[in-house]
Amino acid sequence: MTQNPYASRPWLKHYDPWVPAETTLPGRSLYHLLTLAASQYRHRTATAFQGAELTFGELKEQAERLASALHAMGISKGDRVGIMMPNSPQYMIAFFALMRLGAICANFNPAYTAREVEHQANDAGIRAMITLDTIAPTILGLQAKTRIETVIVTSLAEYSEGAVDLKAMEGTVSYTGLIRGVETVSLPRVECDAANDIAVLQYTGGTTGVSKGAMLTHQSIYANVIQVSHWGGYFTRKGEERMIVVIPYFHIYALSVCMLLSCWNGTMQILVPKFDINVLIANFRKYKPSYFPGVPTLYISLLNHEEARTCGIEEVKVF
Repeated sequence: MTQNPYASRPWLKHYDPWVPAETTLPGRSLYHLLTLAASQYRHRTATAFQGAELTFGELKEQAERLASALHAMGISKGDRVGIMMPNSPQYMIAFFALMRLGAICANFNPAYTAREVEHQANDAGIRAMITLDTIAPTILGLQAKTRIETVIVTSLAEYSEGAVDLKAMEGTVSYTGLIRGVETVSLPRVECDAANDIAVLQYTGGTTGVSKGAMLTHQSIYANVIQVSHWGGYFTRKGEERMIVVIPYFHIYALSVCMLLSCWNGTMQILVPKFDINVLIANFRKYKPSYFPGVPTLYISLLNHEEARTCGIEEVKVF
C-alpha cells in the first residue's frame, strides 16, 4: 500500500520559524474582535478618514448604538442586511452592528449596476440596505423588485473632517440619525454557533456566470484572522502599527486581512474610499503607514509615481 505523501505534512518545513504548525480555532462571534480591541486599545486611533479619526472605543460605542437601533427596527439573528459602500468608518460600524445582532452581512460592490444589485439582493434575501446617498437612488429604484424593506443612508462627509450632516432623503432612513436617536442601548442576548452560523455572504465576481454568494461562518473568518496574525505577527507591534487600506472592504481580502486583523492587532487604519494615486501619496506623507496590503497593479501604480521615493514608503514593513 502506497503511503499518502501528505501524511507527513511536508509543507510544514516551509513555515517561518515563528509560525506554529497548529492553532486553536476560535469559537466566537466576529463581534468579539471589536470587543477585544475596545478593551485593549480603547483610546488608540482605529480609523483615520479624510481628516477625521475614531478610536476603538468610539467605534464600539457607535456599533452598539446602531445595533440597538436596528434591533428596534426588527433586525435579528439570521436576517440578511446589505452593506453597499466604499471603505469608511460607517462600513466598520455597520458590519460590527450586524455581527452583534447575529445578522448576516451581504457585501455589495458600490460600482454594481442596478441589474447586479437586484440579482444579489434577491439571491441573498436582504431586508435592509446600508449605503451612501450617491447610491441610494439606484436602490430605491429597484426596491419594489426586491425584499428590501429599509434603505439606510449616510454620506462620506458625515464622517470626514468638519462633518456635515446629510440632508433627509425621501424614502430612506438616516444612518447617523439612527445612532444619535439611541438614548439607552438595549441589545438582545445572542447565542453564536461560530462553526455553523453564517456571518457574511461574500459574492464572487461573476466571471463564470452570475455572481454567487459564498457562505462564510464566524469561525472560518475568525480563523483566517488568526492565521494571518501568525504569519505576520513577527513584524507586528500590537497597538502601534498603521495600515493604509485602499483595497475594498467589500472584498474578503480587505475585510479579513485589513479590517478584522486591525482589530486583533490594535492597528490604526488609514481608509481610502477610492483609489487615487495622489490621495494615496498624500496619506503616505501624513501617516507613514507600516502596513500596505494591496495587489500588484496598485503597487506598480505607486512605484511609477514620481513622488514614490519621497513620500515615506520606506516606512512600510509589510506589503
